[in-house]
Amino acid sequence: MTQKAKPNKRGLLFTSIFGIGNITLLISRTLDGRVSDFSMGFLEGMSIAFITLGTGYLLFCVIKKKNPLIF
Repeated sequence: MTQKAKPNKRGLLFTSIFGIGNITLLISRTLDGRVSDFSMGFLEGMSIAFITLGTGYLLFCVIKKKNPLIF
């Protein structure tokens, strides 16, 4: 009997954070001249933090040779 692979909640969380970071960076680049400097810095800082977290998790999975979304 084969065992089904269960979805990894942590993997889904970190890949979602990575995607949200990329979307936030895209939005901040699109609104470049239309928002205040504080808002621009906040959006870019948040996106860089999310992208860094997601990339760190994906690199961890590559090192461990695991699929980030499946156990």
